[in-house]
Amino acid sequence: IGNIWETAGYLGVISLIFASLAIIFKRNRYILIFSFFALFSVLFSLGKNFFLFPLLFNYFPFMDNFRVPSRMLFVYSFSVAILAGFGFDYLLKIKENFKNLKLFNFSIMFLLTLSLGLIIYFLNTNGFSFYEKHVLKNSYAVGINHNLLYNQFLSDITIFSVFLLLYLMLIYLFLNKRISQRIFATSIFLIVVSNLYFYGHKLIIMDYPEKIYSNPNII
Repeated sequence: IGNIWETAGYLGVISLIFASLAIIFKRNRYILIFSFFALFSVLFSLGKNFFLFPLLFNYFPFMDNFRVPSRMLFVYSFSVAILAGFGFDYLLKIKENFKNLKLFNFSIMFLLTLSLGLIIYFLNTNGFSFYEKHVLKNSYAVGINHNLLYNQFLSDITIFSVFLLLYLMLIYLFLNKRISQRIFATSIFLIVVSNLYFYGHKLIIMDYPEKIYSNPNII
């Protein structure tokens, strides 16, 4: 319902990894401020589904002027982008392979194993019936092709796994000095752009410039 740019806060897999790095390892006042903004904006964007929303809407000055709560996701996107920048900066300045970073990367590896396990499980069992019974039982799936949603679900987990794997491969090569900082940074940049393009390219409307910039009589 409504415009997708008002309800979607997709920032890419790698961006969230770097934002997590900043929150865990690079604690300063900027990290705390933008972490608070990111969390608050996500909760506020839930509208009436966030238990504090009625209090904010009714009693805090100017809050009742927010017509579409989900637009607050803009603040979330901005905040996570800043946090990801801090996390990436932290990673580039690492001089040795710290134990805490090893633990962080191990958790990413565990997440990758879990997502691959889910893919294998759904492909080798009657995954569609399980998905329909436990996920598509809510009202939003009414009137939508369930097979299409199920295939999209498998596609999303597969893409998620691919980007996790790419991160682990690059971080291993970088920390073990197999690739330079420049190659590492360039590769990460390309991966982030590819991830965001893969998600959003269908939303980019292409048309003839003369049609977009036409000068109708009403002007």
